[in-house]
Amino acid sequence: MVAQEKEPTRLVNLADAAGRVRALGLLVVLTSVVCALLLVFEPGDRHQPQDVITGAQGPFPAAFADRPPSRPDHVIDRKLDGGASLPSDSGVAHGLAVERTDAGVQAVNLRTGKVYWRYGRGGDEQVLQLAVTERTVVIGYWSHGAELVGVDLRQGRPLWRANVWNKHGAQLMRLEDGQVVVPVSAGTLGAFGERDGRRLWTVKVPGSCPDLHVTTVYVLPRHLSAVHLECGTGNDEESGLVLGIDNQTGDVLWHQETEGPGSLVRAGAHELIAPDPDSPATVRVLDVNRQGISTRATFSPDSWEPVASGSGIAVSATDSRSQDDDHDHDDLLRAYDARNGHLAWRLSAPHGQVYGLPAVADGRMYVVRQPSSADVDDRVQADLLVLDAKTGHLLHTTHLRLPAGTRPDGGDLTVDSVADGAVIISRQHRELLIATD
Repeated sequence: MVAQEKEPTRLVNLADAAGRVRALGLLVVLTSVVCALLLVFEPGDRHQPQDVITGAQGPFPAAFADRPPSRPDHVIDRKLDGGASLPSDSGVAHGLAVERTDAGVQAVNLRTGKVYWRYGRGGDEQVLQLAVTERTVVIGYWSHGAELVGVDLRQGRPLWRANVWNKHGAQLMRLEDGQVVVPVSAGTLGAFGERDGRRLWTVKVPGSCPDLHVTTVYVLPRHLSAVHLECGTGNDEESGLVLGIDNQTGDVLWHQETEGPGSLVRAGAHELIAPDPDSPATVRVLDVNRQGISTRATFSPDSWEPVASGSGIAVSATDSRSQDDDHDHDDLLRAYDARNGHLAWRLSAPHGQVYGLPAVADGRMYVVRQPSSADVDDRVQADLLVLDAKTGHLLHTTHLRLPAGTRPDGGDLTVDSVADGAVIISRQHRELLIATD
């Protein structure tokens, strides 16, 4: 009797076991399907059939150095092969120059001059803009609409893509501190994550600014981003607006009208410098924090054409000798202290010499002094000057002996950036000079 009572219990247990086996089999099948989907949609390989991807060729290059150079006497002359003009269509990181081509972008190893990878798109889409960081290249495409594509710097493969708003095919995005800030619809601003393209925040721009372009983004302490916008009004007039945005939540903390594009520059950790909208001859030093913008000091320079800023100064350039309104040949640089607006120092070029656009990094200013167009010679002798940003004292001079045929125009020898442990100088249309220690 005891055995007969236990038999049904044993049969029930076997049925339960069979059910568990079927459930386990179903789980294995579902897991296989999920894994297959992950392989197909793996973030590092999100390309479409029309994408043209060569992939990385050789080992990943290294940066030239960890810090900006102090004695940049080693100069590499590198000609690029892309179809766009410098400086706005290229960026440098990890020993690579990422530049726009006719169909997309390519990364060139600056040490060898060889293409490291290429990424392109089919159809009639145009690359309008590039932004390059240590890990990512973000490309702004324009055809019938607008699209952002994030590409891995190391492999040259797409990471993500996002549709955005671009009414006129204008350059409109800024990549700062891991966030791509861009208009996402009329009068609306959004931010995407640099690596995954995830929408981080969206804000409606206060006031009337339906046709907006992002000109600059400054990331300040305590999760504050100062976003400078150019607002089209529809009657060929432009106005400026700066928003204080919490870059974690997207909350608009404050906003203030400014002059048009290029008028707002950052000179210190909390300091912005901009003309007074009510009195353009007056320039204001602004304290910026999460509570808003307040005027710390004002000054009235003879002219205000900001060309570089950082390390506690803002530099303005002046063409003090030429009477030609069609060509600027800056022969005078003035640096203003970001704390109080006082003139910190001035640098005047010798007769027959002019300055290209400078750059400020790590307490130094880098600028190329070169012949003016009136002193054309078969071979151009130019100098890369390294100055103390605070005092204007000359720290080092690198002589640049340029090949024959270089056109000595004040705009041709420009310090594009100080990045990757090097001074990046654009020369003529498709050539770079890379100056390192």
